[in-house]
Amino acid sequence: MNPPALLRAAVLALTLGLMAACAEGRACTLIAAVPGVVVEVDPAVAAKVSAGTLELCWAGHCRTERVELGSGGGAFVQVLDLPETEVTATVRLNGPSGNVVDQTLTVAAEPTYPNGPDCGGSAAQGRLLVDADGTVR
Repeated sequence: MNPPALLRAAVLALTLGLMAACAEGRACTLIAAVPGVVVEVDPAVAAKVSAGTLELCWAGHCRTERVELGSGGGAFVQVLDLPETEVTATVRLNGPSGNVVDQTLTVAAEPTYPNGPDCGGSAAQGRLLVDADGTVR
C-alpha cells in the first residue's frame, strides 16, 4: 500500500472507531485512575498538623506512606499495589506538641473507573475522613 492509501485507511479506521463510540453513547478517553487513598482532614485539625503517615496492612504485610496535606487539608497517598479489598489503615497526624490523630480502622479499597467500567483504566482507591474532633471514618 502506498503512503496516501495508508493514511486514508488510518483516517477511515479512526473515524469508524469514533462513530462506534458515539453510537454507544459514550467515548473512552486515555485517562486512567491511580491506586491509593484519599485522606481528607477537617481544616481545624489540619491547622495543627505538621507531619503525617498512613500505614496500610493487607495479606500479612504492611507499608507506611507519608501524608502530605495540601492547603485545603487533603492528601492523596499513592499506593501502587493497593488491592481491591478491605485493608487496615492507621492514620497518624502529628503536630509540634505530639499526636493530633492516631487511629486504626478498616477502609474499603474499591475499583475506580474514570470513564466508567466499560472503558477500563481502573485502580483501587479508598477514602478516609478526619473530622474536626480528630475521629477518622
